Amino acid sequence: MTTKDTTKPALTDRSRRKREAVLEAAKQEFLTKGFEGTSMDRVAATADVSKRTIYSHFATKETLYEAIVAQLVSRIEAMPHHDYLAGRDLESQLIQIGRAFADTITNPNFFELCRIVISRFMLSPELAQATAKEQMKLRKGCVAWFEAATEDRRLHVADPDRAVAQFYGLIKELVFWPQLINGAPEVSDVERGRVVEDAARLFLSHYRAPSAQKEGT
Repeated sequence: MTTKDTTKPALTDRSRRKREAVLEAAKQEFLTKGFEGTSMDRVAATADVSKRTIYSHFATKETLYEAIVAQLVSRIEAMPHHDYLAGRDLESQLIQIGRAFADTITNPNFFELCRIVISRFMLSPELAQATAKEQMKLRKGCVAWFEAATEDRRLHVADPDRAVAQFYGLIKELVFWPQLINGAPEVSDVERGRVVEDAARLFLSHYRAPSAQKEGT
């Protein structure tokens, strides 16, 4: 008895280009009109494709939106991972971690995706919760770093997840949330670096283990 192969065929280059055109058009529409104000007709017109083409890739407006959320998640997963280095000073390592995070969340593509996704959260708590779980991946590498530094007795961190939220929060408060919520000007690369350095020093002033205090002097 043979089993029917249900694997979907790979997209051709032409089909892939059309799919990307639909996603880009959907982003524009969701940004300007919101989820409820966006129609598949408008997306088709903006992408210059037929509705049949859209539905061949995305069964509903919800699945189209979910594909955009998936792009946001992929940006999160692509953030560099930093291993803990026992022989290197804590501050320089933490600044490197913070800079990678700051560069990720202020990247124009990531920022645009956040604007689209967050606008939907109030109307869809389920989507917000699911996306929040995916965003926890942004913390995974940093949590492991904090755990390793604590095991090495250079940090004193009882709750690594909480500590990462605090460290990243110091950065987001100045380079992400004001720009996303209030339309504040984008922070320059130099200023972003200063924000990260200040966050690292403030964090270490609280969490550096007593036995490692000489590192900060």
